[in-house]
Amino acid sequence: MHNLLALLPAAWRPYAKAVVAAVGTVLATISVVVPTVPSWVTAVVSALTTLGVFAQTNTPLPSPPAPAQQAGTHPTAVAPA
Repeated sequence: MHNLLALLPAAWRPYAKAVVAAVGTVLATISVVVPTVPSWVTAVVSALTTLGVFAQTNTPLPSPPAPAQQAGTHPTAVAPA
C-alpha cells in the first residue's frame, strides 16, 4: 500500500495522507459540480478517498538537525564543578 509514496517527491512523503485527501476532495467536488455524473459516483469517490487516507501510513516528519557542538567539547563530558 505504499505505491503513493513512490510517486511523491521526498519532501512531500510525510504529507501523503494530506495529498490523498486533497486529490479525493478535488475529484468529489468535480463529481458534484458536473450535472451529468450520477450520484453513486460521488459516493464511490468519497469512499475510495476514505480508504486511501486510511491506507497511507503515518510517516514521521523529518527530525531537525542536531545542534552544532563547540570545538573541544564532547557530548558526554562532565562540566567542571
